[in-house]
Parts: sequence; structure tokens; C-alpha cells
Amino acid sequence: MPYKDWFYKTLTTLSIILLLVIAVNYLNDPLWVSDRVNFLNKEQQGFNERQQKTNKLFFTEKKYDSVMLGNSKVTYINQNHFKNAKLFNYALSDMRVFEFDDYINFFKEKMGQAKYIILGIDFSSCLEREVKIQKPEFYIQNSKSNFYQYKQLLSYDTLLYSFRNFLKIFSSKKTIYDRNNVKIKQNYKMIDDFEIDLKEWEEDAKKDYQLAKYNKNFEKNFSKIRLNNPKSKIITIFLPDFMPKFLFYDKSKAIYNSCVKDAEKYSDLVFNFMKFNKITIDPNNYYDGSHFKPEIGKWIMDSVIPYIIKKPL
Repeated sequence: MPYKDWFYKTLTTLSIILLLVIAVNYLNDPLWVSDRVNFLNKEQQGFNERQQKTNKLFFTEKKYDSVMLGNSKVTYINQNHFKNAKLFNYALSDMRVFEFDDYINFFKEKMGQAKYIILGIDFSSCLEREVKIQKPEFYIQNSKSNFYQYKQLLSYDTLLYSFRNFLKIFSSKKTIYDRNNVKIKQNYKMIDDFEIDLKEWEEDAKKDYQLAKYNKNFEKNFSKIRLNNPKSKIITIFLPDFMPKFLFYDKSKAIYNSCVKDAEKYSDLVFNFMKFNKITIDPNNYYDGSHFKPEIGKWIMDSVIPYIIKKPL
């Protein structure tokens, strides 16, 4: 084969491959650098929520006036169930309280002052523990970097995520986001053959929380959010764990009480759904031992809204 023919055929082949990569990544958009919606990207994996949600906020043409933060529990609350504002759910898997302020500042940079700041807290949020995560600035600067949107079109890693999203369509049991930032689990079910044994729960709590320590920076982080957002209404929601055993051990209960007390100092409204009640002991309300179903998230929002109406900005 003459050299010229070989060169042009190779160039044509590489160009076709490159165009296919661009087309797949453009249509699927697994890192959420656009508002595009189509049959290929209607179901998305939350594989890197810190980057995905930061991208979504930075590149979207939609307008939001309020923001909600918290860990994976909060990711399952539908932002559209908060009827008092245009809420962006910025909750992230294993999000820690010390991250809140930086992500709130980024939200303000993009959308302006937040009307409402909703902070979702569970018992793990109150505990001191080692967490190795990148600082918010890492993800924020990625989104802001030159030609970031276009780099994703050519990325091999992005291509792999695109294919994984496509294959997820055929899975019966899955955790997905839709293109409106709403997260759901499909076909997950808790076991329901358990007995209420308060004595056993107390023993379990002693084992689980014997070494637990209150996060000494919890109050400091809340104080910082209050100081930096004097005109926003800060709403703290303590979220319902399935079987809150920490309430049956004096040490863990004291940590919980300190956490609630410190949140109350710097919040305009505090709602506590952590208590031992019919919601927290019913396995039908949960996907697993930690994450509640969307209907519980809606119930939480529906419970909060009347109090906000009574105390408008």
C-alpha cells in the first residue's frame, strides 16, 4: 500500500474514532457540564458527586435562589419538594460539615445570595472522624478551568463513564440520578424480620459509640456559615436514622444533645427528626440502614414548609 494511502486511511480511521468518542460523551455528559437531556443520559451514575454537582451548578442555565447541603441521606431528598424557593440540592456522599461554607460560597458566586440555606445533619455529622477528601476548591477550580467542558468530550475516562451510564439502563437494581438532580434507588428493600429489643440496642450502642467523640469544630463551622450569610435564613434539619441506637447510650446521647444545641445557636429554624418514633423504626421507610426513601424526604419537606411560611424572610 502506498504511503499516502496508508496515511489517509489511518487519519480517516482516527478521525472517525475521535468523532465517535466526542459524540458519545456529548450525548451522555456523565460529568454534568451541560443541561442536555436525551434518551442516552436520562439515567446517570453519581460516581463523583462533588465534581458532578459543582459542574452542574457552574454550567447550568437554570436559576436557583436557595441551596441544601448534607451527606448521602440528603442526596435522596427531591429538591423540587421544597416549594418556597428554587432549591439546588448540593448534598454529597460523605459530605462533612467543614465543607459546607466553601460550597455555599461557590453557590453564591454563581447564583447570588441564598434565600434559604438548608443543612441536613445526621448523627455521623456530629462525630469527630478522619476523612480523606479533596477540599472543595479542588472541584471548584476544575469546573472553572479553561476549556473544561471541551476536555471532557475528548476524555477516555469520560467515555468509560458514558458507557457505564448506558449499561446501567439494563440493570434492575440501581442507584441513579435523573437530569434534574433527583436521586433514587430502584428495587432496594430493607429486611423486615427484626424485633424491637431495647436492651440489645443499648448494648450495640455501647459497642459502636464507646470511642465516639463530638466534633470539636461543629459549632465553629456553623458559626462561620451564620457569619458569612447574615441575610439568609438558615434551616437545620436533623435527619431520621433507621433505629437510632445512639439514643440508648449516655455517651452518644450526650454528643447528640450537644450537636442539636450548637446548631440551634446559629440557625433560624431547627427541625429534629432523629427521635425514636414510628418513622425511624419502620424498615419500609428505608432503602438500607441509613438512607430513607423519597416519600420520607417529601414528608420532611412538607413538615418544614408550614413553619417557614409562618416566619418568612
